[in-house]
Amino acid sequence: MEVPTRIDLNVSQGYVFRFKGLGTAGYVWTDQILGNDNLISVSRELSTDPLQVNEGGFPIVGSSEDEIFTIKALAPGHVTIHFAQRRPWEKDIPPVKEYTVEVYIQESTTPP
Repeated sequence: MEVPTRIDLNVSQGYVFRFKGLGTAGYVWTDQILGNDNLISVSRELSTDPLQVNEGGFPIVGSSEDEIFTIKALAPGHVTIHFAQRRPWEKDIPPVKEYTVEVYIQESTTPP
């Protein structure tokens, strides 16, 4: 997936990012909201991709699950989200991958 540098949303609208996981090597994706963090909500989950599980439904040894971040626009405004993939215990080492996304939110033009 190509990660956009800007997304435009209406209030109550959502957007999903799917990042390639490296959990078996200790790397996790994190998000940091820069600006008013009351304008959006961000939730994170691991994928349940059936190609990465065995017949018993367990993850294949050595495979990493993708990480999915869902953003929901709560109020009009602008925030920046910084995504970074790193090992949590490596504090002074730069992330292996990172993305910065500008999020612009406007009032919904249709009634809820």
